[in-house]
Amino acid sequence: MPVLGLGLLLLGIGWSCTLIAGSTLIVDSVGARERPAVQGLSDLTMNIAGALGGALAGVIVLLGSYTVLCLTALVPIAVLAVWVLKVRSSAPGSGGPGPDPDEHGTDSPEHDLQATLD
Repeated sequence: MPVLGLGLLLLGIGWSCTLIAGSTLIVDSVGARERPAVQGLSDLTMNIAGALGGALAGVIVLLGSYTVLCLTALVPIAVLAVWVLKVRSSAPGSGGPGPDPDEHGTDSPEHDLQATLD
């Protein structure tokens, strides 16, 4: 039981951190006039996805098992991972297609870390 409690604690901390970071990114990416509507749509979408996900998970476990549920969850995770890799490889400065704004790497996070350590 203590392991379950620790897992739930870590899940809650992770959820809170990503929710706050995600909300901040969404709000900062739109103008002041659109912020309430965009934040509301974001919250609505998140809550509907949570409700539908929970209901669908129950049906999958009822008809299959937790193993089937985990394997089913791998599908959207794999699609997201491929999409992220594709986007990151085409981003400027990643060595992928597109112009490299800083050929010497002085504007990279690695350079900032090295400058801090020096």
